[in-house]
Amino acid sequence: MKKFVPFLSIILVFAFGVLPVGAQKGEGKQVVKEISFKEITDENKLFERAKAGISDIDKEAIRGEGVLTNLQTNERKKTPVLTTTQLLKIEKFSDGTERNTYKTSQIGILASYSQKESGTDPTVSYRFTTTIYWQDYYPNNDPSRRYTDFYKATGSETRLDSQVRVESRKVTLTNKGWSYRLKWVNQTNTYYPGSSWSYSNPFPNGWDPVIQGAIGSKLEVILKRTTSGSSWSYTLNNYHETSP
Repeated sequence: MKKFVPFLSIILVFAFGVLPVGAQKGEGKQVVKEISFKEITDENKLFERAKAGISDIDKEAIRGEGVLTNLQTNERKKTPVLTTTQLLKIEKFSDGTERNTYKTSQIGILASYSQKESGTDPTVSYRFTTTIYWQDYYPNNDPSRRYTDFYKATGSETRLDSQVRVESRKVTLTNKGWSYRLKWVNQTNTYYPGSSWSYSNPFPNGWDPVIQGAIGSKLEVILKRTTSGSSWSYTLNNYHETSP
């Protein structure tokens, strides 16, 4: 993560100016052009897209990491993570602002541990998906003035081994960095979803779009093998770094 220094706020004032919030987000302006793309919601199609390495943005802006920890031995290991980003909509407003809507999905893959806990077999025990939705705004269609609005998050899981089950789930959503209100923000919300993965109003008060920082979600689950009683913790990070 990049470090930020106080004098950056001065630079931001000169670069962006202080505009009303609604004006910055294009609210109240007329949409003069709109192009929409069909969202991929089928989990299997999303998985195949991620496996093929298809993404509509530069992958270097996305950070995904999966870590599995054996709670008996404290052994930690990184696990495979697949990433795909889809462009959902392009809008142009009457004041020259352009807004692009995206979704990024991180798919974490867990292999089953053997009964002797001595390794893994080829069978996948679980597949976890976390998805974040955001909108990039370009005032006057100027890429150097971009800011990002994190407005939605979802998740899902696919159980592929009947002998492994999820004991608990925790999701932390984060919006951090210099906001377009020209102040430093560090906003988080934590949820404990059930197997249906329904969130109760993830952004109750709305979050400040950020000019430079990071948005994303962190999934933490506890898994247990029913035959041996062994358990693991699993963490899946899905972060998008934002910058003009």
